Amino acid sequence: MSAVGPLGPVVVTGGAGAIGSRLVRRLLERGAEPVAVVDDLSSGCEWLLPRDERVRFTRGDVCDIFTLPLDVSRPLVFHLAAFFANQNSIDHPMEDLRTNGLGTLTALLWASAHGANRFV
Repeated sequence: MSAVGPLGPVVVTGGAGAIGSRLVRRLLERGAEPVAVVDDLSSGCEWLLPRDERVRFTRGDVCDIFTLPLDVSRPLVFHLAAFFANQNSIDHPMEDLRTNGLGTLTALLWASAHGANRFV
C-alpha cells in the first residue's frame, strides 16, 4: 500500500477474521474511508473489528455480495473470504467450492460492476 494520500473506499471480504481484522486496522491507519467489511461470521468475529465510525460491517455471504447493502463505488477490494483448513475442505468439498470458487468469481464480478480500481 502506498503512503501517498488517503486510500478512499475499501471493501474487505472476510474482514472479521484474524487476518482481515488486522488488515482493516491497517487500512484505517492509512486513511481508508469508508472500510466496508463483508463477513458471514462462519469463522470470524465481529468483535475483532475496530470500533471506528469509518468501518461499515455487513453480515453476509460473499456469494450474495450483489444483494448486500454496500454503498461504495470505485473501491479498493481485498478479497479474504474463504472456506479454509485442509481437512475442512476435504470433508466439505461442495462448501469449499461454493465459497472459494463461486465466492471469488462473484466478488470479482461485483468489483467490476462497481468500478473497483484494484482487486487483491
